[in-house]
Formats: sequence, C-alpha cells, structure tokens
Amino acid sequence: MHINDIHTTLISWRTEALKAPEKLVKVEPDITGKWPDEESQAAATDLAGRGIDLPWGHGDLFGEREFKVSGLRSGGIGVVYIVESSMNMGKQLYAAKTLNSFFKPDYLDLAPRFQEEISRVFLEETLPWLEMGQHPNIITVHLLENVLHPALNRNIPFVYSEYMPSGNLRRCIHHRGKLTYRETLILGIQLCEGLLHAYKHGLEAHRDIKPDNVMIGGEGKFKLTDFSTNVIGTPGYMAPEQVASFWEIWDEESISNDCRADQRADQFAMGLVMLESYLGSHPFPICREACLERDSAKSFTRDGVGEITDISLPEVFRRILARILSTETENRFRDMSTLKKALLDAHEGEFGTYKKPVIEEDYSAEWWFHRGKAFMTLSRWVLAEDPIREALRRCQGIPGADLIHARCVMNLATVYRWTNRFTEAEEKYKEALRLFRHVPQAESEIARCISNLGALYVVIGRYSEAEEVMQNALKISRQIPGDVLETANCLSNLGSVFYYTNHHPEAEKVFKEALEIHRGRPGSEFEIAKCLANLAAISTSTGRFSETEKYYKEALNIYRRIPGTEYYQAAAIANLGYCYYLTGRFSEAEKVYKESLKIYRRIPGTELEQAKSMGGGLGNVYRDSGRMDEAEHAFKQALQTLQRIPGSEHTQAACKVDIGIFYFQQGRLEKAEKTLSDAMKVMQDVVGMEYSQALCALELARCRLAQNDHARARSLVKDALKLCGQLPPELTDEIRADCQKILEDLEDSAHPPTKEK
Repeated sequence: MHINDIHTTLISWRTEALKAPEKLVKVEPDITGKWPDEESQAAATDLAGRGIDLPWGHGDLFGEREFKVSGLRSGGIGVVYIVESSMNMGKQLYAAKTLNSFFKPDYLDLAPRFQEEISRVFLEETLPWLEMGQHPNIITVHLLENVLHPALNRNIPFVYSEYMPSGNLRRCIHHRGKLTYRETLILGIQLCEGLLHAYKHGLEAHRDIKPDNVMIGGEGKFKLTDFSTNVIGTPGYMAPEQVASFWEIWDEESISNDCRADQRADQFAMGLVMLESYLGSHPFPICREACLERDSAKSFTRDGVGEITDISLPEVFRRILARILSTETENRFRDMSTLKKALLDAHEGEFGTYKKPVIEEDYSAEWWFHRGKAFMTLSRWVLAEDPIREALRRCQGIPGADLIHARCVMNLATVYRWTNRFTEAEEKYKEALRLFRHVPQAESEIARCISNLGALYVVIGRYSEAEEVMQNALKISRQIPGDVLETANCLSNLGSVFYYTNHHPEAEKVFKEALEIHRGRPGSEFEIAKCLANLAAISTSTGRFSETEKYYKEALNIYRRIPGTEYYQAAAIANLGYCYYLTGRFSEAEKVYKESLKIYRRIPGTELEQAKSMGGGLGNVYRDSGRMDEAEHAFKQALQTLQRIPGSEHTQAACKVDIGIFYFQQGRLEKAEKTLSDAMKVMQDVVGMEYSQALCALELARCRLAQNDHARARSLVKDALKLCGQLPPELTDEIRADCQKILEDLEDSAHPPTKEK
C-alpha cells in the first residue's frame, strides 16, 4: 500500500468502513470466554467477525503498566477498551479508543515509517479536543498514548476519555423507546452548549453528531464525544454538503461542487438526532441511502429530507427542525448560539425556564497528570508544563499518591530538559529518583529516571557523571525480567557516555550489543538508525572515515523513511559534514551543514544544535577554505546563540576555541589569546573535552610564540601533547605533528648552527 498523504489515508479508512461495512464471519464461541460481561462479549464477537485479533483481554495490563483492562466495546469504525487506572488514588475508569484499522493489515503490514506517522497524525487530530479541557456537555479527553502491541511490537494509538457507565443515546433509545419532548429540548440545548465551547477552542465543526456520540450522564445530562479534525461523518446523520464531500472522497465523480461542511452541518445532524430521540427511530431512510447509492445521493443533496409531516411534533419544535434540516445552509440558523436561544425559548414556553443540571468535574491530580502527559505525547512541551505543575501541587501530601508524585517530578524534569532549562531538569530528576526509591516495585521507573538524568548530563557535557548514572541504570534494567527494550536504551545511552569520554572500544561494544537487540525486534527501525549513527560517530573519532560515511548514510536512509525524525536527520547530516570537513572535502561539508541548519531551524528548541552547525560546522569550513568574512559572521552568530542558552558553558568554550583560531589566523593576537584563555578556563579538567583542550593549548602556544614567549609556548605545547595522549592517535595526528614542529623550531632557535670560518 503506497501512502502519499497520511490525512487522506485516515479519512479513507473511515470512509471505507462507513460506505462498505465488512461482511462478518462466524467465529468460535470461545472467543468471548475471557470477557465476564455481555456487552464486552458482544463486542469481542463483533470485532472477531471483522477479522480483528485483539491482543488484550480482561485483566491484562494496558499501556505503560498504569492501566488494567476491564471491558470492551466496538462500533462501526472503532475499538474501545474500558481500562482502570492503577495509580492507587481511587478507582478510575477510562474509555481508550482507537480505529479498528489499527489492528488490520492495512496498518500492521505498513512500513514502520508510515505506521509511526499515521499514529502521530491520528493523535494530533484530537489536539483541539484536548485543549478544550473540561465542560459539562463534552466528554473529557484525559490522555493520548501509543500503546505497544504485546505480540507484534507495533504502536497502537489510543485516545483515553471519560468513561460513562450509562452508555450512549442510542442505547438509551433502544431500552426506553424514546425521549419526552422536554428531554429532547434539553438534549438540544446541552449539545449547543458543548458545541459552542468546542468552537471557541478552535474546532471548525464536529461533523459526526449521532446518537452513538452522545453519552448519557444521568437524568437530564448529555455529553458529546468523539471530536476529531478529520472525520467525514456517519451515513444517516450527514448534512447534504457532507454527503457531497463523502462521495468526493469515495469516487472521482463529484455529487456537488460545494463540499464544504462547517458548523451548519452540525445543526443538520442535531436536527436528525433530536427527531430520532423524540420519535424513537430515524424517520428518513434517504439519509443513509444517500451514502450508499449515487442516485439517492443526488436526490438528497438536491431535496434533502423533504417536508416534515409528522403531526405529533409540537409546532414550535417543527419550525426549529424545518430550519436546521434545510438543504440550503443559508436557511439554517446563523450560528449555534441562535439555535440554542430558539431551543431555550421553546423550553420556556412549554416548561418554564431551563435550569442547568449540576455536573461535577474532575480536577484531581490524576486528571492534571494525564493532561500533561497527553501534551508531552504531542511534543507540546510548553503546554505540558502547567498541567504537570498543577498535578504535582495537588498530589503532594495525599496518601497513596507517591507514584504519581514521583512521575510528575520526572515528567517536569523532561519538560525542562526539552526547553533547555538544564539546571532545573537535573534538580527535578534527582528529586524524582529520591521519591521513586520510596515506591514499592518501581525499578523500571528508577531505571528510566536514571537514564534520563544520564542523557541530560551527556547533553550538557558532564560525561563522567553521565557514565556513573548510566552504568547504574543498566545494572537495574538487566535485573528486570522481560525489559529488553529498556536495557537496549540504557546500552545506547551508556555508549554515548563512553564515546564522549573517549572510551571508544567500550562504546563500540555496547552500541553493537544494543543494535543486535533492536535488529531482533520488529518495528525497531528508528532505534537501529540511532545505533548506526552512534557507530558512525565512533568511526569518526578513531579515524575510520570510510566507515563513518557508510554508517551515516545507512542511518540517514532509514531516518528519511520515518516521518517525524527530522531532528535525527539533521544531526546525522551535520555529523556527516564533520566527516567531510576532517577529510578536506569542504564543498561537500558546506552543503550538508547548510542542509542540517535548515532542518534545525524548523524545529523549536534546537538552538544548541543550530549553534553547533553554524559555528563548529560552517564557521570552520569557511575559515579553512579562506572565506574569512563568512567565517567570522558564522562564529559570532553561533556564540550569540549559545550565550542565550543556560548551562551551555562547555559548548561555548568549544566555540571560543574555533573563534580564537580564527583570530590568530587573522593576526589579531590579543583577541585570539583572550578568547582562547577564556575557553581554557571553562574546559580545564573537564572529562570529554580533551580534544578541544589540546587544540586550545596548541593555539595558545602559537600566540605566545608570536610574542617570543618561548618558555610559555613550550609549556603549552607539552600540555597539548599530554592531552593528546588521552585520545586515539588517529584523531590527534595533526595536533601532535604541529606540536612536534613547534618544539623542533624552539630547539633550533635555542641552539643556532655555528658559522664556519
């Protein structure tokens, strides 16, 4: 299956399920044996008949060990797991919903790059719904999560929402027969209120209002659910303009030139839902037929449902329905507020003033925690911070909240890390570790938190501390049965530490072990690419540049097939540029550095990486190829960017080394020496910066030599050689050769040859 547009693919899956329902197959009776209630058994039978093999049964752990499965529901296009929170803060049930297509070959057989992008887009569709927060007439979104399929190692995206035990309006009508006139008016008023709230938060239109998407919250309480930005609607409840759009997607021959569906389409669907609720059944077969037959569709888009003739309808209600069920959108109410007023007036005229029912809202620590995690899943780090802070505030001091308290602190640390607040991130990771160590059976959380702390240390250049905590994380993860993935992650992180501390054989060993684990797991292409990129970096550091180029190109080929990996693509491209620079291929280096910089600039929060590509990348390329004006501009721009990033002092120092070399080559000795001296003060005795220190010492020696300070120059050269002794010879050949040449020149100048008489 070739996919050009992910959004179109999701719409296509929904449309296919609506237009051509699958032919159910007979299933064995024991398929329902693991479900204790009749509704779950019926759902399991229905889904099995559609060829869907579900990996979770009653009582199974679901997601990141936070939930347990307690029920199952199915719909025309969706699968809903009823899951129970296990956070020890009171029983809380959620409805975790996904498309049934995610359990079919349409998704499972796709290349992992398409799977990851489709699941990302599916969750992104719910962002407006998530941002709505809580409202009395809207089902609340609590969490967005990719749940790992336990058998196939594929991520299945789920939207966790508020669970309503009373079920939906269709179930209510089925059991009761119909609603009273007053209940029907209340239904309409509350749907208007929910939709008005949704529109204020950026949703253009719901587009799928139907009895199945109206949940019952008790007497006189109705809540709308399933908001999504890419739904097309459901046969039987689409407005004429939606039917036209439906056929536009399904077939090249369009029913109408105007396929736009906005909030007025929601009015049409509301009219059908209210009428069906009042009468007890859907009165217009043409609404469904229009999505099944072209002739019916043409008739429906031209004439709509026709005149409403049922004499049982109250006159004022009939007039409201006549307007909102009009074929022409301009004949409907101007907006949802106007429709709401008409319904309120109808209620007041017949039953007196409408009184809003009291609906309790959930602002618990768990609600805020899940809300923050949902934003983190979508990489909305700034939006995630306030909910996590609020969750942290609410859970402190609550008995049984130790686990969620520790997780809040760890997630807040991650938010700080991704927003370049490194000092605060370190403090929070350490605090989270102290908290997790008081929580029983939290070994996985402890290993993850330690690994995150180590990764932070790597980012800010504190490599010796990173090695210590990574070794600890690896030791813990190896002791957790079945936690192979966390072990592989720890190996990769430890390999990064070994690399930065110049323990290259050890780094290569653990990266290859991690690579072997990932190659044995289906769907691990992303992790494989990361391991290859890490092996490429080791090859660079040990002077095996042909291997470097091969590894980076192999990694890039994988990254480019995986949507959403732009950051990693940019990093691999920049590192490939460094390989080209070291081997004197300046034109190729310039090209790829510019490519990496272009990608980074499209990614928020990558100022550190942009500075490295600009200064250590393009600046050095321009300097060594004689383009001095461009080099100076690149270096200064890089340093200015770094100075705005707290905790980047070591990276600033490395940048200053490059700038000092530039000043020296320009003959600006005073500026060169000051810049290099400033850099050396910061780098002094910092593990992992030996190469930059050696280079800095060499350039300072040249400055001293130019000022005829031979003693100081000799001392600095010896310092540089000592530092080179801690690094692979292949990496420091040029520095060593330059140092030896300076020592030889100093020796010759101290003992000039005697002239012959």
